[in-house]
Amino acid sequence: MVHFNFFLKEIEMRIRPLGWIIFIAVLLGLCFLIYTLASPFLQDAGLIGGEVPPTQMVGDPLQPTKPDVGAFPTDTPFEPVEPSPEQPTEPEQPVVVEDPAEGMPKVVVGLDAFAPYYTVLLAKAMHFDAKWGIDIEPIAFYSSDETSFDEAARSEMLSTGQWDVLFTTSDKPSLRPQIGQVVAYTDETDGADKLICNDSVPGKILNALKGKRISFLAESIGEFAVYYYLNIPKIPVTDVALVPNYDGVAAYDDDGNVVGGAVYDFITGKVDCVSGWEPDVDFALDYGGHVVVSTADLRIALDTILVSNNADQNRHDETQAFFYAYAEALKSLLEQPDASETALYEWLATNGLEGDNWSFIYGDPGDWLGWLETTPQATLADNIFVFRNTKQIAERMANDCRVWKSAGFDTPECEPETYLPVINPTYVQTAASISELATTANPVNDTFLFTSQVDIPEITQEDVQAGELLATLPFEKIPFLPDDINLTGDAKVLLDENVCPIMQSSPGLVLNLTGSAALPPDRPGRVYNLEGSLRFAGGRADSVKTYLTVTIEGGGCGIDPDRILTGTVEPAHPRSSKLDELEADRFVQFELISIGY
Repeated sequence: MVHFNFFLKEIEMRIRPLGWIIFIAVLLGLCFLIYTLASPFLQDAGLIGGEVPPTQMVGDPLQPTKPDVGAFPTDTPFEPVEPSPEQPTEPEQPVVVEDPAEGMPKVVVGLDAFAPYYTVLLAKAMHFDAKWGIDIEPIAFYSSDETSFDEAARSEMLSTGQWDVLFTTSDKPSLRPQIGQVVAYTDETDGADKLICNDSVPGKILNALKGKRISFLAESIGEFAVYYYLNIPKIPVTDVALVPNYDGVAAYDDDGNVVGGAVYDFITGKVDCVSGWEPDVDFALDYGGHVVVSTADLRIALDTILVSNNADQNRHDETQAFFYAYAEALKSLLEQPDASETALYEWLATNGLEGDNWSFIYGDPGDWLGWLETTPQATLADNIFVFRNTKQIAERMANDCRVWKSAGFDTPECEPETYLPVINPTYVQTAASISELATTANPVNDTFLFTSQVDIPEITQEDVQAGELLATLPFEKIPFLPDDINLTGDAKVLLDENVCPIMQSSPGLVLNLTGSAALPPDRPGRVYNLEGSLRFAGGRADSVKTYLTVTIEGGGCGIDPDRILTGTVEPAHPRSSKLDELEADRFVQFELISIGY
């Protein structure tokens, strides 16, 4: 400020008055010139305005600003600029995580939407396939792109080598042993497979199935189960109305649930019973159905791993590596169930499979683990135990073959020798030598029972009375020699084929044997009494029990003696002289009781 005042004083002293006038004029001219040159820039910057519009009064309607038509050439009509069309939004794609197995040898695996089979997908999710040098390619039987493989197509894919591995039920290689090698078991079902009927079938009595209409998915475990149930009381398939269905997913129920065609036949009243597996078959319970029998009563359904003959012979190392990856995924599931479940969900989502038609696992915590509650998984240790005795596996397959044969199917020879060549224990045995695959952790349901001995508490008549009658077997006329309590050879064959397999596979069953003997009138030199008749009847029932409980190595069936009860009943026609009545009093009655083990 001092310097500026000093400057003004110097001008005042040195310039004359006229000079002041000239100085002021020049200064104003310079200011006007600067304003003229700078005004366009100031308007663009919004620091000064143009013409001020009339002031709008409060309450007046807003007047839209009109474009200045005069700013455009008069020979070009004003056309407002149209907004550019909105570009379509690309659908959100799943985030595909880089697969470290890409480029490695592929192992193609066919599998269904079944909880134990998802261990294969877990092996993929946790990159165990890459660890063992392969790339697992899972193929769904039914998928969202409407690709589907029925039972015949699955067998064709495996037998021709287009698939290397197939996960399926054990009744399939019993019917078609030529399609591949039986190398391991994944599980057996404990209530997942069911026969549900309306009130025309009371309780759990299989004998009441005679004359009923029964639906099932053709060539599935549901169909095999029907034949198995009919074969127990020896009801011919011609004495029921079989309604096979070929639609895996066919219709909606009243609540909009997608159900299989066989279940739809039941809920619409076309059949009396439906055979299937959960969750689909359970919809029948909402339409007047009740469970007559399930795999909680009869452990008839085993799930198995088959390897194609081509893969076994020409790509054995790759298929063995697949079994390593599967075993390691199963170990992870047993030891870290929650983390494994999460890994599976993430893989399903990132690979675009979440919510597919073939999946009943939607990603909720405990969803996958919940489905495993009715499917006891076979651990590596279980498989090691099972495959030590390939003859017992062959006998189980031969019995399944007899079930198919009883329904009129064209089968191979239903003998153990037919199946021994297709049972291949090398995959399990080789995996047993790798310590990192071993675990002592248990599955969600740890009651895998095939070939194992089950400890059951002592069973009493009270337990039997509290149980439910499942079937009365039509074997009252067990062949005995006259006045003899010992079994004949024909009687042993009958027991081997019709009683032993049921009791061996289903530890929740009790066999109640009731013996009866005739009480004829006295004759010269021979006096009969009731006490002697009952003792003779009990001896024949005990003879049956003894044979059934002798160890397999000793030529018997190896059934726990506590699971077989014996008793007697007085003859219905004492002292009768009629031969047909005396014959009717000579029997051993077989009753299968489900005690809900």
